[in-house]
Amino acid sequence: MGKAIDALSKVSGLSNKNIESIWEDVKENGKKLSECSKPHDFQKEKGKRFNDYICSLCGGKVSASSAKWYNEGLEDGK
Repeated sequence: MGKAIDALSKVSGLSNKNIESIWEDVKENGKKLSECSKPHDFQKEKGKRFNDYICSLCGGKVSASSAKWYNEGLEDGK
């Protein structure tokens, strides 16, 4: 993973440490979402302008598009 982090650092201008921190956040978010009791209850995250939705059950975050399609899938499954 070291070469990937170096490459991302080079193209993004972020430090290796920042990239590693972002990756840890991504893994933690994925764990929250996968361990949720479900169904997720995605709500627009307070204080955010757009594209940030959070599950009120697990605290996992997704994009507005992901929340939209998840919620449509729940409705279709009824």
